[in-house]
Amino acid sequence: MDPRPNPLTRSRSPQRWVPWFLLSAILPALLLSIAWVVPGALEVAQTGECPTSPTDVLPRACSVGDYIVSRTFNLLALMGHLFIWTGWAITNLVLWAVALVAIALYRSW
Repeated sequence: MDPRPNPLTRSRSPQRWVPWFLLSAILPALLLSIAWVVPGALEVAQTGECPTSPTDVLPRACSVGDYIVSRTFNLLALMGHLFIWTGWAITNLVLWAVALVAIALYRSW
């Protein structure tokens, strides 16, 4: 009997894919959310006032912390972050499904 494992057999540990899946699900969406907030925070740091918001709020004096909290936990901001995260979650699931099916087809070929 050959002691070497056959590379064409199915992997017995699907748990090795779980950290990669979680990393690919969380990191890009987190970076997108940060990229959505940081440019405005830099503008607030330079000018010292919050820019206008989509709900027709006039510019007003605020700190960078106030800006980040309002762009992260405001109702409209939460809906935007929810849109980003759910959109990426769906995209990520589709990409992983296609990749795992392609790997399975390649191994069975």
